[in-house]
Amino acid sequence: MREGPALSVVVPAFNEEGYLGPLLDSLERARERLARERGKTAEVIVVDNASTDGTAALARARGARVVFEPHRQIAAARNAGVRAAVGEIVATCDADNVVSDNLLVRIDEEMADPRAVGGGVRILPERQRWDTDLLFWFFDRAALILGTSFGVLFARRETFERIGGFPTEIYVGEDAFFVLGLKREARRRRGKFVSIRDAFIRTSLRKIDQFGFGNILWQHVKFLFAPWRLRRREAARTWYDVRK
Repeated sequence: MREGPALSVVVPAFNEEGYLGPLLDSLERARERLARERGKTAEVIVVDNASTDGTAALARARGARVVFEPHRQIAAARNAGVRAAVGEIVATCDADNVVSDNLLVRIDEEMADPRAVGGGVRILPERQRWDTDLLFWFFDRAALILGTSFGVLFARRETFERIGGFPTEIYVGEDAFFVLGLKREARRRRGKFVSIRDAFIRTSLRKIDQFGFGNILWQHVKFLFAPWRLRRREAARTWYDVRK
């Protein structure tokens, strides 16, 4: 077994004490499977994004490394975690996710191909309801057609640095812009963007529960037709003011 973690998983977290536990449980199962099947280790880095609850204490108690990022912005928190990462391959997910047991194994298998610059996995909802099932089905079909994925984005550390990490000039949508950067890098290097379909995350529906399906959909439409709004934190309240 190699010294030091082969993979680093970065989790940005602001007041996520109520959600972080299930994610860390799932990551522990994925780490155990990675060690058993691939003989490799992975570290978990929780980026405390100026939390006022017990997020940092919970993360430390569960064996995660904790990095502090004072600037309340998702992209800044992700970048802080990547800078602190030790693994050659770095992945990032959200605190309200739960990952499949095979996630880290599948990432490691795909990234063993030197042509792979990075990629993502499928996103599934935490529970079934007709409106969100329809929305997730649409996004999943679109991702399949476009050959992309947005769940648990991952890349080699050098690739993160080359494409500039997550864009800090915007408050939401940093994951979509990061995917575009990965795809450009893949074309430049004649490499490939990896879209893993047999590993996944389940994400909470807390934004929809709090703000409503129609409001969330309208927010996305406004960002699509007025992308300058991505630069305004007050336009992203469904991301930053979600009830924890």
